Amino acid sequence: MRLFLLDWVRMVFLVLIFLYDSYAALWSNESLWPMGKGQLWDWTFKTFASFSFAGFVVLGAFAFLAGYKRGNIKTTNLIVLVVFGLLAVSFWEGGFNLGAIATEWDIYHYLVLNILCIYLVAWRPNLKWFLGLLGGVLFVLPWKEWAVNADLALPLQRIFTGVCLQDGRGGWHLLPWIGLSWLMYLFGDITVRKPYLGLKEFGLWVPLLGYSFFNWGAYAEPPLSLGFYCYVFNQPVLDFWLQMIPILFLFRLSSSDQVQKIFTNYPVLQWPSKLYINKRLGLAFLVHIIVSSIFGEFDSFMKLSQWRLELYFILTIPMIELLTRFVDSLIVRIRPTRC
Repeated sequence: MRLFLLDWVRMVFLVLIFLYDSYAALWSNESLWPMGKGQLWDWTFKTFASFSFAGFVVLGAFAFLAGYKRGNIKTTNLIVLVVFGLLAVSFWEGGFNLGAIATEWDIYHYLVLNILCIYLVAWRPNLKWFLGLLGGVLFVLPWKEWAVNADLALPLQRIFTGVCLQDGRGGWHLLPWIGLSWLMYLFGDITVRKPYLGLKEFGLWVPLLGYSFFNWGAYAEPPLSLGFYCYVFNQPVLDFWLQMIPILFLFRLSSSDQVQKIFTNYPVLQWPSKLYINKRLGLAFLVHIIVSSIFGEFDSFMKLSQWRLELYFILTIPMIELLTRFVDSLIVRIRPTRC
């Protein structure tokens, strides 16, 4: 049984991410990503700016569902995603540039290691509380200061604690962000054990939500440039969790029988759960990298007129959805069947 409310939340953030990355790919060689190039794009960027932590939400949803399903993850899916991801990201680096994959730490490496860390908990469920608590501890330790004081080599800093380059770029470093997956896995495991949201628990959520809303906006003004990435990864820990509290509440609420019943009684509300960008999230993410890369190569042509940019906006999500369905059908065909 799918968690329909969670699928809605994930779809909204995925669409924002895919549209943002698609547009950013057109201006990747510019120091600033201009506005005023299309009303739809401008609206998307302004909306995304209020939720620039969207990547963490999608990763958190993946780990949460892994914990909710109690580790029901197929090893073959990991192998397919790693291989296909290697090809997709190397294409992103410019014509199957495998050398860049081997020498430069980026989101692909983080995602693979992140999935492996989730697999670790799935394979060894008795570690979920230990790793969940460890994940929380990772968020309160001053990793960047320790790395600088220890004079850690720059390549290692990029991997573990993050480095902001002169042009503003910064990668998906491991500390503390790998801890988010362990925390969310534990949260998912707790949710499936206690799906009912009682009055006492709801009473705990109310002040948390109130405090979060009154302190909303820590991620609301990201620079529309390559500096976006360093901005997102260097907000104070408390501000990050304040933005995540409403998301965590929606994740928790999605398991409620009453909420599930609403979607069951009104099947028309279930359509996000049928989208392949939701059903095959990892594959859809890699497909969107390829789509963004291809259109990024034709940036000069795309920038010639506003109608081309607007048409690109309208077709981006349908293209990713259809290509994900197509690639998934190919995987199903070539996957060996069991006798």
